[in-house]
Amino acid sequence: MPLASASWDSGCDVIRFLASGKRNMFRGMVWQIKFSKNLNSNTKKSIQKSIESLKKQNDETVRRWILCLPVDPTDKFLDWLSGQVPAEWNTEVWGASIINEKLEKHPDLLHTYFYALYEDIRRIFAIDNLELFRFQLDPACEWVQPDPQVLHFSSRNVQSPDLILDIIVKNTGPVDAVLLGIQVEVSDWEVKLHGIPGAGLLFPQIEYVVPINMGQPGRYSANCEPPLVVRGNGPERFKIRLSETGYAWQGIVQVSLNYGQGRELKLPLLRLYT
Repeated sequence: MPLASASWDSGCDVIRFLASGKRNMFRGMVWQIKFSKNLNSNTKKSIQKSIESLKKQNDETVRRWILCLPVDPTDKFLDWLSGQVPAEWNTEVWGASIINEKLEKHPDLLHTYFYALYEDIRRIFAIDNLELFRFQLDPACEWVQPDPQVLHFSSRNVQSPDLILDIIVKNTGPVDAVLLGIQVEVSDWEVKLHGIPGAGLLFPQIEYVVPINMGQPGRYSANCEPPLVVRGNGPERFKIRLSETGYAWQGIVQVSLNYGQGRELKLPLLRLYT
């Protein structure tokens, strides 16, 4: 659970709650995040303030305390920190190297929260001539995207509404490319229970439809009929409708575009909540 960044957050930026035998107590993990490029006296004062604030919360038991920094800590800094944090907190420090390593192991987080920046970087090193120009949720469908900068989509409709993606791809090469098929892979799947909302509306089908079997994990493919020709040095806009999206689950969805000779354009990973 991330907490709102404020001086009254009791020294916690992110908390993982664990089971506890007493009311109003938790035995868990606390992440403290400091956006500082220098481990100077100002940063140390800020860390001390967060530690003291957390110590005052007598109804809370910390079993693991993790300090996150955008720079790698020095030995001198770690020696200083060890004298500030209670031994029973089992302190860890995640510096830039550790955080980057964890992001490499979990690319879904990188795509989900930083897809705009990630896509700009990917374009620089792209070898194939077909690249993603725009990727957004179609406002006509019954899914919502609370934050337009984050690829989190959710639905509250038990009638399994279709998810429609509005896409523009650009051909950067002089030779025409032909979009022949679409592949969708559902992974990191788990059941998600919640209340049943009211009935939703039905919308007409769009050009390319890919059923995903009520959101069950697996790979699903569909041929593009008719094939979409993306002219050389030009863009082309189309929509993908993911049907049979199911209900009461959450997971990661990867959409890929196949455009001949084994060539593939992977779109940013989506994190779906139904």
